[in-house]
Amino acid sequence: MSAMNAKNLLDLSHTLRALVFLSAGYDETLFFMNKDLRATKQALTSATKKSKAHGTEYYLTSGRLFSRGSNEYLTTGHADEEEEEVSSMGRVALPRVTSIHHTASHAVLAVTGRGLYYWGCIGESFDYLCCVDKPTAMHITGDVTEVDTRFDEMVLVRTDEGWHTLRFVEDKPPKNEEEGCDDMADESDTESVDIADMSYETLQREAEEGMFADEEPAAEGLDGHLTATLLNHSGVISTWYGRHGSLFGVTEDGDLLAFGENDYGQLGLPDREFIPDPTPVDLPIGFIVDKVIVGANSFQNHWAVFIFSGTRCLVAGRNDLGSLGVGGGEVTAPVEIPIPVDAVITNGDTNIFNSSGQLMATGLNNHGMIVPARTAETWTLSVPTPIVLPESTRKVVLGDGCLFVQKKSKKWLGRGSNVGGRLGVDETDETIEEWIAVVDRSVVPTDVERAMIL
Repeated sequence: MSAMNAKNLLDLSHTLRALVFLSAGYDETLFFMNKDLRATKQALTSATKKSKAHGTEYYLTSGRLFSRGSNEYLTTGHADEEEEEVSSMGRVALPRVTSIHHTASHAVLAVTGRGLYYWGCIGESFDYLCCVDKPTAMHITGDVTEVDTRFDEMVLVRTDEGWHTLRFVEDKPPKNEEEGCDDMADESDTESVDIADMSYETLQREAEEGMFADEEPAAEGLDGHLTATLLNHSGVISTWYGRHGSLFGVTEDGDLLAFGENDYGQLGLPDREFIPDPTPVDLPIGFIVDKVIVGANSFQNHWAVFIFSGTRCLVAGRNDLGSLGVGGGEVTAPVEIPIPVDAVITNGDTNIFNSSGQLMATGLNNHGMIVPARTAETWTLSVPTPIVLPESTRKVVLGDGCLFVQKKSKKWLGRGSNVGGRLGVDETDETIEEWIAVVDRSVVPTDVERAMIL
């Protein structure tokens, strides 16, 4: 549109301007009055909701959404693709917005009076990204009442018809087709490896050599869109739990359904394969689920699930280290731990249970962080084993191969692996089996699932 045409449009009344855009087939969000596009100081100070995600700030005021900051993944929703940083606040062209949501993969979702819109990074394939610079309307049946983005690779959207999952659909290959084909050829020439069948020692070695390195995608250039799929049985689910593509839905009656990744049987379902729809999990008679905790290990793979009904706890998932506390062997159907469990913390390799005030541990003890003076018998703990803590311990935090405790005096102690100085002390000793004062407190993990207050 030329500058003259744009000026002529701005001279028209709001109603006439709307008719011009509608007759041309454009969305109504393009004919906001000029003053609505400016982020005035009054509009920003009166914002009812403010949020920040991945370096981008968002202000929601009277149904209008403004943004500024990082635009590396086109998350501002209004800036040009070339702008990696936007300093001035601009309005995102949307109908009246009621809520905004962010995903770990840099996608942005907005619930509006006219449905669900998305922009930002919405998909990835063969190291190529699909980034959408402007809000795109999404077809989804029913009015959106809830959006849940807590589950990393899965986004759940609730309407009056039930829960939906959002899925990225690729429209065509990456723009650099020749390079993309080369990548795919290389991929086909390489024997695929199922990490579910790899031993712990192999996983640990591959991790150290960079197999699981978190590398930035090579380039943008992927075209695609998001679609919504209504889940079976989802209308009865009231609460969701999950992590890394494995999800659990709890009904109002305390029944459990699961779907998603199931490489280790962590869904409590016998088939070690992807489960596309919520499927009932067999539980003991009278077991009413009130909480589910999903564990992940240092390789960011989901290994196990802990299903609670009061102090009764069922477990399922990978168990080659005996970390589930029910002896050795694979567990693809929920098995009850033989102790009452009030709480659990996990790093995937080692689990610590609070059993009526006594801390018990299972799993890997290769650095003596649970039981010092380790032997071949205590290298791994396949049954719940008591932990002897320093007096006046008030908090326990589980690290990678090490254990931290905080005393009532606020002093931190640690023991176990000190590789890379992870205990916050001199790196001379790689393993420390006696409690030692932690000098650098920044080494203590801050993950909620790794901390337990006594």
